[in-house]
Amino acid sequence: MAALTDPCWAANTIFVAEINGALVGIDMSGPASGEEWTRDLHVLYVLAKHDGTDVGTALLNSA
Repeated sequence: MAALTDPCWAANTIFVAEINGALVGIDMSGPASGEEWTRDLHVLYVLAKHDGTDVGTALLNSA
């Protein structure tokens, strides 16, 4: 994770989703690249076995 300590990532936010202590999803967003948006979503990953469980929706709502 050393790369995430680089100052170029300082304005980004990372959220993780856990179920029973196990990591099942992650997202990273940062400042908007245009005036019409609030934030830019850079990454959204959810483990395949959790597809359809609203983990991705919860992560999007956090970003």
